[in-house]
Amino acid sequence: MSSNSNPESMTHTAEVISQEETSLNPQSGASNADPHTDLIQFENFVKEFEELKNIEDKLHFAVGYMRQCLEHREGPFFREFWESRKLCLPLFKETIPRIIKSQLWKDYTDLTREGRRLKSLLDEETAYAVEQIDLAISSIEEDVSKWEANMGEISDGGVEETLPEVKTLKGHIDQYLKTQRELNLLNTFAARVHAMRKELLKQEMRVRQKNQFFNQLSSLGDRIFPPRRDLIKAQSELFLKDVSFFVERYFSPETFSAEEARRSVFFYRDEIKSLQAFAKLLTLNTHTFTSTREQLSNCWDMLKGIEKELKKEMNELKSISHDNANLVRQKMQEFSEKLAETPLDPADALRQLQEIAYFMREVDLVRDDVRRLKEELEYLKAPFQSQQEQEEKDRKKKVEEVESKRKEAIEQLKQRIRHLREAIDSLDIATLRQNWEDARAELGTLKANKAEKQPLETEMKMVRDLIADKEKQAVLSLSGEDLKTLESLEEILSQRKTRRTEIKTQVEDLRRIVGGSGLDFEKAMTLSGQLAEERERLENVDEGISEIEQKIRNLKNATLH
Repeated sequence: MSSNSNPESMTHTAEVISQEETSLNPQSGASNADPHTDLIQFENFVKEFEELKNIEDKLHFAVGYMRQCLEHREGPFFREFWESRKLCLPLFKETIPRIIKSQLWKDYTDLTREGRRLKSLLDEETAYAVEQIDLAISSIEEDVSKWEANMGEISDGGVEETLPEVKTLKGHIDQYLKTQRELNLLNTFAARVHAMRKELLKQEMRVRQKNQFFNQLSSLGDRIFPPRRDLIKAQSELFLKDVSFFVERYFSPETFSAEEARRSVFFYRDEIKSLQAFAKLLTLNTHTFTSTREQLSNCWDMLKGIEKELKKEMNELKSISHDNANLVRQKMQEFSEKLAETPLDPADALRQLQEIAYFMREVDLVRDDVRRLKEELEYLKAPFQSQQEQEEKDRKKKVEEVESKRKEAIEQLKQRIRHLREAIDSLDIATLRQNWEDARAELGTLKANKAEKQPLETEMKMVRDLIADKEKQAVLSLSGEDLKTLESLEEILSQRKTRRTEIKTQVEDLRRIVGGSGLDFEKAMTLSGQLAEERERLENVDEGISEIEQKIRNLKNATLH
């Protein structure tokens, strides 16, 4: 229902309809509700009928009137038809020419049969109409009863989608929605009741039956209109209070500020428009709708001058923005020309375009110009960003390939160590040691983090210990002479390693002394000679250690083979 309709007018309409019901002659129905414009009133017909002196003229006049009553475009007028028929019947007993009497009697009987046939059809239509009206009223009663029993479970009916968002009403929006949902339903009930009243006024039926239907509709009205009127009153008072609060807060002489209005003119304007739209969607009484509309119109008038000033300033700003936008486009044009002469690296091109974007932020631009310039700038950036993204994809792909190969190498080394461990019993010590040394060298060059290397190193240590255990068992199986020789060689090896440590310490001491200052020439030459001798002795010791180690290995290998 439109908010500018008078909610109280529907109650007034109901009262008018009730008055029409009491003054209505149900027997005549709609046919007597309006005066006959093209059919003689029955009283006038009787008057003219009695004024005629000739019997033949009376019969012609009465039969013609009967025909008019049946053929009227608004429907048959049965009361007038039967009354005129009563007046006509005695005249056939009078003396008139036989041929004329026969023709008039034929017309009279034909009209009588047609009248009875139409009356039968009308009775059937009336019975059907009564049945349908009874069903319709029962349906309204059932819906009203359901509403009364489930008032808290009314669906929103799309109210939330139609009501605009208004900050001023935010605190009471749930109450507005709840009340309007109920009012929408009550308005529907009221419209259905009014429609049924109008339909009853048109129907031909017995007075008792019609009065019974009117009484049912009246009872329904008593259940619908009072709560509807109370809801409209509560809704109107709340809306009037909220609008008055908005006006007092921002537009009263004590609170209105031209400077504040300039800063918030768009908020005020949108809020006023939203409140006006909100009022049209709510069901309000006439006083509230008119009062709030006048208050909001006055607020709108107060903003007109300020809005004109802002529009003038906006036009000036648009002019400045237009010039600045041309400067930005000029830079874009220069970039495009430079790009046509010399291809640019994507990173360099994007850097130059970013500088243009920084320049955009430094100049004054309106929102539309900013949006358009950003679109143009993005168009220039697009190919370089795509190229950069492709390069990044290629780089990630290479990294993934390298990572895949690295993980594959780790897995291969892991398998190699596992196989070496499984082959401890089947391979000789020399082969085992060679394979272990190869695996250790590969582990040293392997690109792996600490977490990945740790389990491999643990496996390597376990394999090394297993090889050492096998060597120990091999040594224990040597003959007495070979074992004695091995022990002698190991003792000599230990002594020479000790000697090598002593010589290395001596060499380091001489190197520090010779490298220092404060020595005379002769002393320096003497120390240099000693350093050379010690280095020679260290080389000889290293060679001796290598020979002994080789002999030990040969002895062990010979025993194992």
